[in-house]
Order: sequence, then C-alpha cells, then structure tokens
Amino acid sequence: MKIQKTGYIKLHRRFLTSKVRELNSATVCLFIDLLLMADAEGHIRTTTRDISELLGFDRKTIRAGLKALEQVSAVSVVSEPTLDILITNWSVYQAK
Repeated sequence: MKIQKTGYIKLHRRFLTSKVRELNSATVCLFIDLLLMADAEGHIRTTTRDISELLGFDRKTIRAGLKALEQVSAVSVVSEPTLDILITNWSVYQAK
C-alpha cells in the first residue's frame, strides 16, 4: 500500500452531523484515516493487516469499522485477496 505524503483533504463541518460521525470513535478515526489514505479518485487498495499495522487497530476492529461504514454508505468494499475500498461520493467531498 502506497501512502501519499503530500497534499491535503477537505473535511466539511457538515461531517459533525453525518451518519459516520454517529458511529463509534474507532470507526470515525478509521474513516478519517481512509480519507487521508485514498488516492485522487477516493480509492484504496490494501489489506486489513496493512491498515492494522499503519493505524494501530486490531484487524477485527478494522473489519467491523469497514462493515459499519458500508452500512451508512460511506464506503464500498470489495474483499478479494486484497481490500478494494472506494470512498462513496469522494468527488463531492473533495470538489474544488
């Protein structure tokens, strides 16, 4: 997993009243970290092991967080040999 070391993301104040913000604190942290990890199209290709090592959460917490984020339509996850995560509405969040 290659992580960008430059640039920034936008996080609108509307986030305070979003469905994601209502989830547990570990899942909210996971979502913000996923925003930071995503490429210019909102896509992340990784594994639960890589996310666990990078963020310091155990793999069970990562899987539970991804499932919760899917349930509120914040991300779309395809589990193959690797995780293919797409931030839903990435272009709306990051519009200029």
